[in-house]
Amino acid sequence: MQLLRNAVLQPSWLILAAAALLTLCPSVQAQDAKSAGRAPIAVPRAATSAPASAPATTQSAEEALYQQIVELRNLPRVPAGKQLSEVPEIRQAINEQLEKSLQLSDEFLRKYSKSEHADEIQIQQLDTIRLQAVVNDKPLAGFREEAKKILASDASDIVRSTTAFMLVQADLQDGFKDLKANEQLSEEQKATAWRKAVVKQAGDYIKKYPKSEFAKEFYGVLIETAVQDRDFDRANELLNQLRANFPDEQAIPQIAQFIQQAAATQAAATQSATTKPSATQSGKTPTTQKAPAAE
Repeated sequence: MQLLRNAVLQPSWLILAAAALLTLCPSVQAQDAKSAGRAPIAVPRAATSAPASAPATTQSAEEALYQQIVELRNLPRVPAGKQLSEVPEIRQAINEQLEKSLQLSDEFLRKYSKSEHADEIQIQQLDTIRLQAVVNDKPLAGFREEAKKILASDASDIVRSTTAFMLVQADLQDGFKDLKANEQLSEEQKATAWRKAVVKQAGDYIKKYPKSEFAKEFYGVLIETAVQDRDFDRANELLNQLRANFPDEQAIPQIAQFIQQAAATQAAATQSATTKPSATQSGKTPTTQKAPAAE
């Protein structure tokens, strides 16, 4: 739960939001295109099954197909110092691999819809659609359409909560790009608008999926924002929600301490400002202007 640990270490809401939501800045497109050796989306642990080592006996057709899809997650790397647009052969190889992944994922879900791997494959399939758009510098319309279908379906809770999180990523990424390109707003106005967008998305998400693994990250964003706003009652309210939904989260004591320290610092500053002695209270005689002597 990296975000909540960051909340203790880095009090900047913008850093927190970027750390938590993974793909909130435009540079993620380049990162996605260059990534290799990892799954495109961070699937919650509950949905991820680690590839089993090759058994002594022959694999089932289901496991063999699953292993093929897992291997296709390892995308070719873009050479250091190069942009994807500069190496068309790498882009072509990535596109071929992504298309193959989509075909095999579709086959898997048709044949083995009740498999223990079905949730993972469905999430992988959706993110592959997203990556196809990113790699080819195209809008995410196809990804959004597929995501909305999943949210309206009878997919599992973990698939729907992950899909919703991916939509939040896409929405904030697009919003960030639009704000950055807006020349009519000052940097301060952009920061304010961005902050509001992150808070709204985080709040909407935890209302719908309060127990999702991703909800922990959004709780961290909201707690940090409340502290920045000096709304310590709200910060503690969110902390209590976090504690109720994730009682085993190890970062909770750190977050509680973070809120307490921030509240104490604010209280001390307020007390100091209100009790600062005046000139007469400090024992000094106020300076007064003498009246002119009568002639």
